[in-house]
Amino acid sequence: MGRSPDFWLSRERQNQPRQFRHLRMRVAIASIILLVIGSTPAVAYSPAPTVEKTVAISGSMAEMAVDPTGVWLAVSQFTEDRVALVSVANLDEASPPVLYVSVGNEPRGLTFSADGKYLYVASSVYSQQGSLSVVDVSISPPALVATVTGVGDAQDVGAHMSDATHETVYIGSATAAPYLSSVSRTDIESVADASTPGTTAATEVSRDSKLRETREIAISPDGTIMFAGGWGWDYLAVAQLSGTFSVSSSLKLNQSGANNGTVNGIVFNSEGSMAYTSSHFENYVYPISIDQSQSPALVTRGDGFDMGIKGREIALTPDGKYVFVSTAASSVWIVDTSALASDPSNAGSSVMNSIAQSIGVGVSVDGKYAFSLASPGLQVITLPLKTLSFSANLGSGVMADQVNNSATAIATNSFTRSGYTFTGWNSAADGTGTSYADSATYDFSANLTLYAQWTAIPKTLSFSANLGSGVMADQV
Repeated sequence: MGRSPDFWLSRERQNQPRQFRHLRMRVAIASIILLVIGSTPAVAYSPAPTVEKTVAISGSMAEMAVDPTGVWLAVSQFTEDRVALVSVANLDEASPPVLYVSVGNEPRGLTFSADGKYLYVASSVYSQQGSLSVVDVSISPPALVATVTGVGDAQDVGAHMSDATHETVYIGSATAAPYLSSVSRTDIESVADASTPGTTAATEVSRDSKLRETREIAISPDGTIMFAGGWGWDYLAVAQLSGTFSVSSSLKLNQSGANNGTVNGIVFNSEGSMAYTSSHFENYVYPISIDQSQSPALVTRGDGFDMGIKGREIALTPDGKYVFVSTAASSVWIVDTSALASDPSNAGSSVMNSIAQSIGVGVSVDGKYAFSLASPGLQVITLPLKTLSFSANLGSGVMADQVNNSATAIATNSFTRSGYTFTGWNSAADGTGTSYADSATYDFSANLTLYAQWTAIPKTLSFSANLGSGVMADQV
């Protein structure tokens, strides 16, 4: 999720002038270096992603969210007090339409419910009591259906569904207490009405000082852990959501030792075993490992990758292989998570640097597109596709190629061979390569041809005494 340049400027001016003059000078020098020498890719992401089109969004842009069901993209517009919605299905059109829905004052952080029915939008003027706006995106047209009060100066929001009907929404506040509040989906739906939006109140969860200045919230896929990052802090608050809520620890992120970081983006992988963060005042992308075999979960920060420029928002491809980071320059960085674990100093490369200043990023749920918020709108970035081809390998039949760029199940075999049984796939015709089971998962990291593997159906030789006596076993 990203914030507008105007927002960052106004917040920076509230801090110590000398400190931030030095920071701005460092950023300017880093930007000049990038422009003069360009960026040298440290990891292979080939061919480089390209901006396919820009969906024009009228007005300001603050943050973005991607619907987990793959239907919508949402952008908060803090000046216009509304959200912009773009249908993923319309991205193939030359000029995809944009729908606008009015919400509370100065909307910033936003997230979708896990089932894609609601869009939750945190709204407030800094240091004043705000609200949570609830937009029903399952109806046509999408509409504001409820408002939640008692959320402090709401800055970001996270949600988790414990089952098909029960969902808890958490709202983080910057300065106006409570610093963390929550509301149940049941309470929201009790007042939800598209024609006359109802109002309900959130419940205070915590005023723990580690949550003060909360700007970013991320919840693990299983709903047991929350990470919260704040403005002017280089610590990540770690909260346990299972059982009684508690802030179990705070994790220092800044490798340099200074306390001038701001956690600007947090994202979990699909297993909840890893998370990644970006910082506005520090240039690093950090990996965070999560060991839930311990209670509370053991959270450890690994060495980060230095982009040499302020990081903003962050997104992760569905297969967990690449982190996309918007920056304070006209570029988006891609960081290889495997390299980040083994060789952090060579984990990333600056790509897509023909785009305008990026204030937010996202990745589609199928991994085919990345998105960047950059004037004048939502930039749609086509990610490289790989092709999986199939060979009957002495058999017969036809199977269509599979084209993708994220982990996907291999198509079920439809080849046949008379007198033989299909036993699986191999990357070599003679079976000496890498084997894949039928319908196994392929990561689509490279083009590949799979060869059908066959085993002859055994033939049986039987014997008859033909009026004689005795028994002879069959030969197979």
